[in-house]
Amino acid sequence: MDGCAEKKKQILEKHLKYGYFERKSGKGAMKKKIKDYDYTHEELRQIALLTDRDYIEGLGMATNNTNSHQSIQVDILQNYLIKFGRRDILTETRLSDAIRITPDVSIWEKIERKGSITITKNPLLIIEITHNTRNDRYSEKNIYAVFKYFPSVQESFIYNYETNAWTRYRRVESCVEKETDKDYSRVLGCYLHTLL
Repeated sequence: MDGCAEKKKQILEKHLKYGYFERKSGKGAMKKKIKDYDYTHEELRQIALLTDRDYIEGLGMATNNTNSHQSIQVDILQNYLIKFGRRDILTETRLSDAIRITPDVSIWEKIERKGSITITKNPLLIIEITHNTRNDRYSEKNIYAVFKYFPSVQESFIYNYETNAWTRYRRVESCVEKETDKDYSRVLGCYLHTLL
């Protein structure tokens, strides 16, 4: 096992060992305290290595995105622009240079374009698109990191296109609530399956 794979295994074992779900309420609802899930700089770097489309070394777009994955991103982008008429949505865009997590789709409070430079302000919602349970776990880890380091994010979603299942994560006081089979966004005021 190489060093990177060993580190991934250690992070996953730590994640599973300490657990982060505080309680259940209602069908499939779970909460996790945001303050209890601290990341070291090295752990954030490892999360970025697992999930960042640019990878820290700047190798470019990951080759694991399938045509289905990309077409879903395009559908969400186009249907969002048609439905809301706002240009505050981006795909495959790093949330910050310091915390290099790149969600599949992100909706922002404000986006300014000055020539070829895009200036973003406060992510509000992110969507991760996956196709298997292993990717769901990595995406979920990203989502908790986003809630921890970006207080402006109110909701996040994981869409598994193999099972056509949505999972909603939303900020509730100092916790993150996880709800399976939910795709209604309170931030947008619509069901996200209508954007597919």
